[in-house]
Amino acid sequence: MALIADLSRYAETEYIRKALSIMKTSRIVLALIAVSSMLLAGCCSVHHAGRWEYKVTQVPGAPQETANMRGPSLEAREQYLNSLGNDGWILVSEDLGVFYLKRPKK
Repeated sequence: MALIADLSRYAETEYIRKALSIMKTSRIVLALIAVSSMLLAGCCSVHHAGRWEYKVTQVPGAPQETANMRGPSLEAREQYLNSLGNDGWILVSEDLGVFYLKRPKK
């Protein structure tokens, strides 16, 4: 009977140790999630994301009506976009030869 009582106490002790280990691991994981969330929230907040200036432009000499009409060569377009890139502009979108760019506000 004493052996059964000892085994029962041992089983309870092991169960408690495993439960405490799981709880400790869970706390560590929750802490990591909380810290990661705070860091991501700081990086992606509106405060940082709202500081852009925008530019809408066409390659000089491009037809105003549509991009299907004859206009500047691809090399001229590339040179123009590279010059804008050197000024810090980032191409966001292009639609029928109209380029939409943005750059961080200075």
